[in-house]
Amino acid sequence: MTKQGLLFLTLVLPLVVSGCSEPALQPAPRAGHLKLQVGQRQLNTEVAYSDDSRKRGLMYRKALEKDSGMLFVFPRKKMLSFWMKNTLIPLSIAYIDDKGTVLQIKDMAPRDETSVASDFFVRYALEVDRGWYGKAGLKEGDSIPGFAAKVAPYLKMTN
Repeated sequence: MTKQGLLFLTLVLPLVVSGCSEPALQPAPRAGHLKLQVGQRQLNTEVAYSDDSRKRGLMYRKALEKDSGMLFVFPRKKMLSFWMKNTLIPLSIAYIDDKGTVLQIKDMAPRDETSVASDFFVRYALEVDRGWYGKAGLKEGDSIPGFAAKVAPYLKMTN
């Protein structure tokens, strides 16, 4: 290769390649975690927004950390249904509407393969240790403050 050819590659090629990259996107929310005010407690929430993360959920875990749970985010409202196959800890699940209102709370038993379905079209489900909602003072009909704004970035990333 000639000196001019080498000079061209070192000076011009990086400009061409950098010009072809995608425009900067807004950064993803911090590692799929949110802090939510749920009842009288703050909940550290892991967010499952992809098909893979929603399918895996809380399977195979032996415990949840204190005041933690998993929020499942779906791209569209639908009648959601969860089961506890390969889930080793007892859980409570809340089905939540777009405004952050808790429409239902149900308990689920470890390894139970019975479907626990929502009675409403929703796109969010929040799983916590069984009985945690009662300890936090949350009941059906209550709202989670700032919910819609906090989950909006994840809703854009669902698949």
